[in-house]
Amino acid sequence: MSEASIKDSLNGALTAEHRRLDQLWDETQEALANDSSPKLLARLEAFEQTLRQHIADEEEVLFPCFEERTGMRPGGPTVVMRMEHRQMEALLRELMLTISEGSDSFHVFERVNAFSALMDGHDKKEEGVLYPMMERAFGGAER
Repeated sequence: MSEASIKDSLNGALTAEHRRLDQLWDETQEALANDSSPKLLARLEAFEQTLRQHIADEEEVLFPCFEERTGMRPGGPTVVMRMEHRQMEALLRELMLTISEGSDSFHVFERVNAFSALMDGHDKKEEGVLYPMMERAFGGAER
């Protein structure tokens, strides 16, 4: 992803990626009520892989460009976003372990709810604060 393509499509493209992840997560939650553990674990692994790619795109390309442009390192909003990425990854691992161990549905849904709340809050911060900051930093139009 070049800086020019980041500048031209930042907020819309990243928000669309969030909606795609939301849809995959919704489908995963639906599977919780209907699928057996092996099928559910496969769906969770597919979701996790998509999420990891989104996180890698942000952390390996977008965040460093933003930090370089603004001088916001090692502090700034990207530090919080990276921390929340680690929390989401840990919650997904816990969820997969809980399912693979055959834990009761209460413990599964407890982790699902924790992940959902974290992801929702994280997306709102990125879309409402960080992405507009990035658009300004890269000289794009602010929404």
